[in-house]
Parts: sequence; C-alpha cells; structure tokens
Amino acid sequence: MTGEIDPRVIHVEHGWWFPEEEGPEHGVWKSNANVLTSNGPPYDPAMGTYQLRALLCRIAPVRM
Repeated sequence: MTGEIDPRVIHVEHGWWFPEEEGPEHGVWKSNANVLTSNGPPYDPAMGTYQLRALLCRIAPVRM
C-alpha cells in the first residue's frame, strides 16, 4: 500500500474476462470496465479520442 494515491481514486482492471466461458470472447462483455463508459463524443481536442485515463464516477454501497 502507498500513501501517494488519493483515497478517492478507484482503479478498474482492464481486459477482464472469464476463461471458463465459451470463446473467442470468453464473456468479456459481462464484466469489462469498457461497458461502464461510452466511447462516443465529445472527444479530446488534443488526442481526437474519448477519455482513456480518468473518468468521474460515483460509488455507493449495494443494498441487499
């Protein structure tokens, strides 16, 4: 653990998949972080693409 990262920062692994699922996709779209965001405009004027490194999010406890 490091004290260098702001405690409000959340990291989501990329490329998550299920090796036990049928290929070639192996269930990648069931839990892939990319399904949480849109790759549509507005695009970054300097890079010409959607935001890849940082997105605002809201985290809340799941009520069961």
